[in-house]
Formats: sequence, structure tokens, C-alpha cells
Amino acid sequence: MIGVAKGPSRKAGLEKLIEVDGSELVLPPDHPGLHLIQHIRDESHRFAITGHQQRRQKARNQSPLEGIPGVGPTRRRQLLRHFGGLKQILDATPDELAKAEGISRRLARRSMLRFILNDASLKVFNARARSAFNIVTV
Repeated sequence: MIGVAKGPSRKAGLEKLIEVDGSELVLPPDHPGLHLIQHIRDESHRFAITGHQQRRQKARNQSPLEGIPGVGPTRRRQLLRHFGGLKQILDATPDELAKAEGISRRLARRSMLRFILNDASLKVFNARARSAFNIVTV
């Protein structure tokens, strides 16, 4: 097992190979073994960065409304179409939510209450809607 350190100049070809006991293994910049180790390092970095970017993209493309039981893609679209955005949905009372097509008062109260209690969006939830749901914030 060895580690690869680019060093302070971080220039390709000037990497240091460090063995488990801490001793350095010096290979010439054109050595095939060094090229293989560099390729493995670069590939593992590419894999890690790509995975991280995909997770960030998924989080960015996912609506907080997706976690509400009983609200699937169709109802989510209907809510967004009716209210125009997430903030307006959060500001709505259960009666206002029930005015959206496909949303009953019972579903509005049950689903939105779960969403509110499980989400950090409670901070932007307005006083009128909090009182409609009988939510007390401390």
C-alpha cells in the first residue's frame, strides 16, 4: 500500500510515493509504474467528483413536496400550478390548499402538517398559516 503526494508545487510528474512506513519511493517522471498510479488516482478522483455532483444535482432537482405522503407528481403539479411556487404553498391555509384541483381539505391538512413538521421550511411558514394549523413555534 502506498500514498501519492503531489507536493507543494502540485505539478504532474513530480509526485512523491509514500510507503506505509513513511519512506518515500522515488520514480522518474516517465516511469510506467508512476503513470499507472497517476491514472488510478485521477480516475478515483473523477469517480468521487462525479458522484458528488450527481448527489448535489439530485438534491437541487428534488422538490420538498416530493416527501409528502399522498402528494404524487400530479398533485404536486396541481399545487404548484394553483399557487405558483413553494413559498405560496407554505403560506396557504388548509382551506386555501383544498381549493387546488385534486386536493381535499383532509389531504391538505394531513399532508401539509407532515411536511411542515418534517421540514426546515417552518421558518418561512407565516403566522396566519401556523394559526390555521394550530402550530406554536418557540
